[in-house]
Amino acid sequence: LEENSRERKNLGEVLKAGMRAKSLVRQILSFSRQEEQNRFCEKVHHIVSDSIEMLRATIPSTVKIVTDIDENSGSAMVDKTQIEQVVMNLCVNAGHAMQEKGGDLKISVKAVHVDEQTAAGNPKLHIGAYITISVIDTGTGMDEATIKKIFEPFFTTKEVGQGSGLGLSAVHGIVMSHDGAINVESHKGKGTTFTVYLPTVKPPKEEKEIPQTSGKAPTGDESILLVDDERPLAEMWSMALTDFGYNVEFFTNPKEALETFRNNPDKYDLVITDHTMPEMTGSALATEMLVIRPDIPMLLCSGYSNLITPELAKEIGFRQYIMKPVIGQELATAVRNTLDLTQLDERT
Repeated sequence: LEENSRERKNLGEVLKAGMRAKSLVRQILSFSRQEEQNRFCEKVHHIVSDSIEMLRATIPSTVKIVTDIDENSGSAMVDKTQIEQVVMNLCVNAGHAMQEKGGDLKISVKAVHVDEQTAAGNPKLHIGAYITISVIDTGTGMDEATIKKIFEPFFTTKEVGQGSGLGLSAVHGIVMSHDGAINVESHKGKGTTFTVYLPTVKPPKEEKEIPQTSGKAPTGDESILLVDDERPLAEMWSMALTDFGYNVEFFTNPKEALETFRNNPDKYDLVITDHTMPEMTGSALATEMLVIRPDIPMLLCSGYSNLITPELAKEIGFRQYIMKPVIGQELATAVRNTLDLTQLDERT
């Protein structure tokens, strides 16, 4: 579609609405504690950098994004998806505070040492090494009365229809569950600074790091078997992955996909499947396929289900679990990371 066409603009709004819905579901699940944590030792600056790439499409063009990312800031035991949610929520709120007049949004990641004086001022902090994620805006700011309420469930300063009131409450809950802390500094008319503290951990000596990608969607030439009972979605993902260079064969019936795989299991380098499907769930499909070929990489891409969690997906044998809706770049990154990590495992 042409850059400034009405169709492109309308589709852009549809995409934004879908991503807002996805974010809201994650917030509700986190707030209600239905979403289990799946923590790993992660380099925090990678998570923040990836979040910034996703963020650019949602922040008003009048807002300038400035980054100060220390690549040597260290690692923390975190649920990557939840920390991405923290960064996205804080940045989207900052963008909203500057949407009328514009301004600067500064995002930084640094290694800090919390001393006795700092720890005494925040009961959630302890003396020792932390990684800080700071989100600083030059927007409208908040008064003291507002600051005292911002982490309360359903409290929002946005107009009706523009905010759920769950964003900062979910952020607070996630940070607390990671044994961290969050500080807020704000002055009316002068902007706001949120600083998240996450305890630093030493990575394992044999840590295997998933290769990181730049803002450009990664490509490949491997063969992928894709299974989703929603034909429009299966066709769209198939076309997107084909554009990224992959050879894709898709099925809307999991039993047909299983029979095809059984007849030639070595044909495929990766299987992507939905979970909730008629006749056979994604979990059952993965279990059957892994019996046929135990080393086949499996990627689960599904909406929310009370029958599957990231932890359970890993136990079944899925290398990665991403939640719908998924944009092309997010899918391409998940595919490339899964394949690259599999190749890394084979070499070690």
